[in-house]
Amino acid sequence: MPSPTGPLSTLGFVLFAFCLVLFLIYWQGRNWKRQVSADFAAALQRLGIVTHEVLLEKITQPSKNNPGEVYRILHTHNEQYFLYLYTPGGPGVLKPLSKERALLAARLNR
Repeated sequence: MPSPTGPLSTLGFVLFAFCLVLFLIYWQGRNWKRQVSADFAAALQRLGIVTHEVLLEKITQPSKNNPGEVYRILHTHNEQYFLYLYTPGGPGVLKPLSKERALLAARLNR
């Protein structure tokens, strides 16, 4: 009769631990995306921006060596341009840009 600590149960435990780690990584990334989306919506609401178009969006997911960041250039319905920067540890910053700077940054960073 095989013992309960045989190779099959060890393999099952390793497989379970691996799946748990993958789920935790997925959950952490999903939670980070939710935080970014909520912060972005709050930043838009603070300035009263209802409709916008994203001209450029660069998202760096958090990893072991990188805290993650979001960089967006927006164009609003009333011809205003904004730069949105988000890094963990504080609220995102939404700064106005001139049309020339926004279009230049969007063109150079594509």
